[in-house]
Amino acid sequence: MKTQKQKHTPGPWRIVDGQSIHAGTGEDRLIAHCHAGHEPERFANAHLIAAAPDLLAALLAASTWFGKLHQDAHDGASLSEMKAGVRAAIAKARGGVA
Repeated sequence: MKTQKQKHTPGPWRIVDGQSIHAGTGEDRLIAHCHAGHEPERFANAHLIAAAPDLLAALLAASTWFGKLHQDAHDGASLSEMKAGVRAAIAKARGGVA
């Protein structure tokens, strides 16, 4: 059985009012609203959800790089870019804390 590739709402995703996640640069779209739990937990959840596209992109870049690692010598610039993307995605998921 062949699975279809799922497409998510394109980014950037951002937090509005501390708890609502919106996407898009033109037409603003509500992606999610974090309303469960206490305020610090809702805010942490909102940051994690808003970072989802960045986390996915960083993991895809890392996966590609690791796949190529066995084929040929890696490019130092692309390794630095991949590390920076991973660190930025983690910081975004943590609400700006690296």
